[in-house]
Amino acid sequence: MKGVILISGSRASGGFVVSKKSWLEESAISQVLTNNPELTKFQIEEGRTIKFKGRLYGWARIHDNGLLILPAHTLATFQIKPGDCLLSIRGSDIAFVMGVKGPLIEKALLHPEINVFGRNSA
Repeated sequence: MKGVILISGSRASGGFVVSKKSWLEESAISQVLTNNPELTKFQIEEGRTIKFKGRLYGWARIHDNGLLILPAHTLATFQIKPGDCLLSIRGSDIAFVMGVKGPLIEKALLHPEINVFGRNSA
């Protein structure tokens, strides 16, 4: 099974951060995995979050078709509503951000050349 680690987004962008377990193991925040072995082993319920040092952490499976489908309760935890558009934002070398609000979203909306997938697309 392929899975990714989810981390709550920043106050500015909201949404969530997506990372691989192997990337986190080599990072400055590796202690989240050390202190929460059930997260490391994907032993907590998929999409359920745990709090560690002010951030929420969980995991989700990558389906065979490559999709990441989050349960409704996980979306609610990350304050994402049906119909929200998420902006994929390059983060650090250990993750990318799926932002839902804030100045980066506002700037992106000024660029019609950015592809929008899902809503109103064929």
